[in-house]
Amino acid sequence: MDLRRIWIEFGLCLVLIGVAGTRLIGQADTIATLTGMSRHWVGMTLVATVTSLPELVTGATAVLGA
Repeated sequence: MDLRRIWIEFGLCLVLIGVAGTRLIGQADTIATLTGMSRHWVGMTLVATVTSLPELVTGATAVLGA
């Protein structure tokens, strides 16, 4: 795999993470508004949970040897 392709894929991943993060925060703000919960509570619980899921899956995969 050439170096240029690696950098292009890395750049695309950065853009995807940026867009997904922005949308995640927007949706969390909407949930807070619709449910009447504070924005801090939604940020602390929902956003923290969603952003921790990749580490959970990675850890479970490593333990299970899949």
